[in-house]
Amino acid sequence: MDRFTPRFYMAAATDNMSLQKARVFEDSLVDKVICNGPGTCIPLCMIAFLFKIMGIRWSSTFYVESIARVRRLSLSGLLLYKLHMAGQFFVQWPQLQ
Repeated sequence: MDRFTPRFYMAAATDNMSLQKARVFEDSLVDKVICNGPGTCIPLCMIAFLFKIMGIRWSSTFYVESIARVRRLSLSGLLLYKLHMAGQFFVQWPQLQ
């Protein structure tokens, strides 16, 4: 777990639920780092991608498309997929493969 510290979380000023979940997550010491939502997902994935290209820090990005996206990828998913910024890209419906 020390390998992935410190962790930084970004959330909108009005997004108290995500901040609370981040606190609970940190308190549980689970071995995962999760990014949720287009407001925070794209900038953080871009930073991780740039760090990887520049050799500053090795990172791995796994994108899981929302289960609600049945017919088309979300804008976040489409950007990460087309720009090859996600190391692995997961969809939950066969028609999105």
